[in-house]
Amino acid sequence: MIEQETDRGTTRISARAVTRVAAAVAASHLNLAPDTVGVTVARPDGRIELTVSAPIPAATVIDRVQEQIRQESSDLIGSTIGRVTVRQSSAPQAAALAGTILTRVRSRYREDPVRLVGLVAVGLTSVGIVAGILARAISRK
Repeated sequence: MIEQETDRGTTRISARAVTRVAAAVAASHLNLAPDTVGVTVARPDGRIELTVSAPIPAATVIDRVQEQIRQESSDLIGSTIGRVTVRQSSAPQAAALAGTILTRVRSRYREDPVRLVGLVAVGLTSVGIVAGILARAISRK
């Protein structure tokens, strides 16, 4: 729960509401779907701090986006946000790739369900391995 005292009283906003507002704002500035953006809220020293995880497009200028997210989220929730940190995540990209592969395979092999199951199993295993490798590489940076 985030509380802010004003001359008119106290405004209370749930952490979930702050998370959803920040995710929508971040998705808007990163040109992504809101469900591909993760946000965590922390309150060290009484300040609101946001950590945004998203599959960031390569040409994005992180410093500019962090400031835009901080400013717009602050305006919308009516509280000062001290810091926004944006981090690259690859899990949503891997999930989207797996969904695309599954859709294509399913439409091509609709008449042969046994072959379809085999291909899907191999494809999902491969995507899982690639996602694991990407996650380890990103966490080392």
